[in-house]
Amino acid sequence: MGKLTLKGGHGAEAVQVEPVYAREIDQILGQLAIDPAEYTFIDFGSGKGRALLIGPCYPFRRIVGVEFAKDLHDIAQQNIGGYRSSKKRCFDIQSIHANA
Repeated sequence: MGKLTLKGGHGAEAVQVEPVYAREIDQILGQLAIDPAEYTFIDFGSGKGRALLIGPCYPFRRIVGVEFAKDLHDIAQQNIGGYRSSKKRCFDIQSIHANA
């Protein structure tokens, strides 16, 4: 994991960081056979928060990212704070620094 600061004692299992592709996550969310307004979208291993910025295009009740690398969590916090979009339909977005 390089020089990332990890929460909890599971650093040995953390072998790499890979971003989620925006188009793929948008396709997956668009094909869900649910009413997003009835659900909370949770992204375990949310990294810098890309999925947390795609999720708001759907009317989820709430969006939560859980990331155990403090450095990535801090970037996600900045990304969430600066996110503006006319497509935004969910406004309750949170990144949690925790070991899930």
